[in-house]
Amino acid sequence: MLHTAVAPNTVTALVLVDPALPAGRSTDRTVAGEFLLNITPGVGEARLRYMHRRLAPEAQVARVIDLCFVDPSSADPRMLAAMTELVRTRSAEVSDIDVSFLAATRSLMALLARRRAYQATMASVDRPVLLINGTEDRLVPIASARRAAARNPRWSTEFLAGVGHTPQLEVPERFFDVVTGWLGGL
Repeated sequence: MLHTAVAPNTVTALVLVDPALPAGRSTDRTVAGEFLLNITPGVGEARLRYMHRRLAPEAQVARVIDLCFVDPSSADPRMLAAMTELVRTRSAEVSDIDVSFLAATRSLMALLARRRAYQATMASVDRPVLLINGTEDRLVPIASARRAAARNPRWSTEFLAGVGHTPQLEVPERFFDVVTGWLGGL
């Protein structure tokens, strides 16, 4: 979305999947706590070091799936295996992964804190937009997605009932149908 706002001629259409949006009171307390710890200098770094030492790659993946999926038991075992292998590979080959993760998290939280500027950026996007959000998303509450959709009535929206933060992983066929149907109508 940010790229489209500054370089619209490089984008034909935009699909936003449970995008970062300014939160309201409906933010999940566990998620809010995770973000608060991660944005606190020193605390985020120590916490991630501790988790990497104490949690096997499988457990690290399980933590993410628990936050993102409505029903973690529905996760495709092949996807879980691939994610676990990715954690192993990144841990072995990318030395500053926590630094990058925390920098991205902190940058995103700072951006979202400037609610009016972010909303103005969203409104400035002049390309076709499809906003997809799971109704049970703990990271991007459906109330935030509904507010973004109401502020941007030119956007197409699809709220997926009973789905969490990662519809492309939770309900891939449904997600594919929504996106290809929308693209076909452009």
